[in-house]
Amino acid sequence: MSEKHYDMKKEFFTIVLAFLCGITLPLYAQVSSSLDILKANPDVRSAGMGNALVGTNDRMYLYLNPGAFFQKKQKWAVDASWERYKIESAEDVGSLNQYNFAAGYRLFPRHAVFAGMRYWGGLSMPNVGTDLNTRKRHTSPFDYTLDFGYAYQLTDKMTVFATGSYISSYIGRYGVAWSFGAGITYQMDLHIGQIPAYLHFLLKASDLGTALDYGKSIDTALPGSVSGGVTLGFTPAEEHNLIFSLSDRYYVLPMRATTHFVSVGAEYGFKKTFFARCGYEQELRNNGFLTLGLGGQYRGVRLDASYRFAAASMGSGNLFQIGMGFAL
Repeated sequence: MSEKHYDMKKEFFTIVLAFLCGITLPLYAQVSSSLDILKANPDVRSAGMGNALVGTNDRMYLYLNPGAFFQKKQKWAVDASWERYKIESAEDVGSLNQYNFAAGYRLFPRHAVFAGMRYWGGLSMPNVGTDLNTRKRHTSPFDYTLDFGYAYQLTDKMTVFATGSYISSYIGRYGVAWSFGAGITYQMDLHIGQIPAYLHFLLKASDLGTALDYGKSIDTALPGSVSGGVTLGFTPAEEHNLIFSLSDRYYVLPMRATTHFVSVGAEYGFKKTFFARCGYEQELRNNGFLTLGLGGQYRGVRLDASYRFAAASMGSGNLFQIGMGFAL
């Protein structure tokens, strides 16, 4: 083993250790946790792959993997997506939608900055009085976030990044919170027989921060999580590409409601233009979801769609997403 290769490996594991130590900060013990806007996946491509943490992403960098921005020879990228949830209710409560926008810009060869926003809303919920009678007035809850990020390419194979968010929520009264995240990516090249391939590792912490305070002792813990994933990609033939991804997301907040989500996903690409995707996401000791997706790209323009099938025990878990983007 060469001295240069050994030093790179040593550097990688040193940074991983420092990262893991850094995220073991004091955690909040609030019981309640909502904020589905933070749990939703704005990246339609990986949503079609079982929400697997795909290291080699080229869409929605800010919300999935800012470090992947350096994998492409691009100056900037812009993406937008829309998510629509199927709601089954005895009364008309509206439609639940989430809108996402993200942009990335390369400042220097090894520096990139990101900005984005998310909005969740569309429902109209009847108010309930103290006597449990439904009032005529309705409340339309909504959440939105303003997000930012920074990535630095340490080496050609390793990148670190940090993210932050301003979170605002309305449920009849307003609540505000701040959150941050950090991560590291590493890619190594290999061969499967005579076929060139790669492994991409991604480790990150997300949505760690202050509790969402609505006042009058109403606190909501952010759904803070630590996640990791590995992606295997290879080209079995000149015009065909395959990607497989496996990831685990562990929600560490709130402390009394921790849970794991394990995801597996696959993508087949033809001429790096047309893509078919599938995946499965399983919440341990709970429901699992099957996902399907399609995508296409041409001269920097990207268009994707995905659909998640609800578990049989859930009546409102189906999710349809579409997204588009452009890079130059």
